[in-house]
Amino acid sequence: MGRPRPVAQRENRAGQRAFHAEIARVDRATASRLANANRAYYAELRTRLAVLQDVSGELTSARQLAGNPALIRLKDEVKATLDDMSKQIAKEAARGQQAGIIIGRNAGIAQLDTVATAFNRPSVETVQRLVNYVDSYEFRQTLNDYPDYHAQHISDIVLADTTQGRGVDATVRHIRQYLQTYPLADAQRMVRTVTLWSARQASHEIYRQNADIVSGWRWSATLDKRVCMSCVMQHGKVFPLTAVCNDHHNGRCAPVPVTRYTPERQTGEEWFTELPASDQRAMLGPSAYAAWQDGAFKLPQISTTYHDPVYGQMRREASLQELIGQDAAQAYRRPPQ
Repeated sequence: MGRPRPVAQRENRAGQRAFHAEIARVDRATASRLANANRAYYAELRTRLAVLQDVSGELTSARQLAGNPALIRLKDEVKATLDDMSKQIAKEAARGQQAGIIIGRNAGIAQLDTVATAFNRPSVETVQRLVNYVDSYEFRQTLNDYPDYHAQHISDIVLADTTQGRGVDATVRHIRQYLQTYPLADAQRMVRTVTLWSARQASHEIYRQNADIVSGWRWSATLDKRVCMSCVMQHGKVFPLTAVCNDHHNGRCAPVPVTRYTPERQTGEEWFTELPASDQRAMLGPSAYAAWQDGAFKLPQISTTYHDPVYGQMRREASLQELIGQDAAQAYRRPPQ
């Protein structure tokens, strides 16, 4: 396997930066193409939205929108146009998966290059056979559900606005804003997550095939203002090669190999506790910060798991209610008397 040499920490950090830079480059290009497709789809809906706007002037409550023919036709049009959008998502997801595999494989090899002169380097094709989210039944089902999900959400908006007593014009604006924003955000989330998970799995495969060099991997989060508290709490933890970096949707974390030459690193919890109180409060939120200060929960509890049909177990930040219960959470959210 060659003669190992000591880890050059700056090379490892440079490798991580290159990994994130490549992911960001792919993501920017993908986001641009999806945004163009979304503009085209939304242009097709403008006529239906205009009709709904005209009809709304004849109605006296948002409840009357629910069974209105103009709203029904709008939902049918949304299903048809988002069915076309789902085909674009499938194309971008396949492209993102391939790009992620290449990025993750290269990143894994680059990391091991800092500790060994020779090791197993499985081909892109080998890794690709092991990483295939886009052809899974679960991913295809998610794409199939995409048009219906967003069409149904229009009815949910009408129901919620009716319950809240919002006027007809406000509800139509709400529907318009939703259609301009959320189908695109959902599309970008799906493709970005495929790319990231493919990249992480490709790196994992490099590490697994070099178990004589790599004893495990360390969770590496991007500790900046955008990082979620779940990722902060996972940062620096060491896992066996059998585990995966099960970050949440859109998550930016990456697995870093652990070898005999890998130095100890500061954990995310240690990093967080050294921050100024103002930064801690901003990251946790005022209510959760106060509860933590009172000892109502411990920081590692913030990282919790959930099940995704495509990726299996994923991690996310727990809500204050999940951490301490509904009544206690409400008490911390009340303004002081």
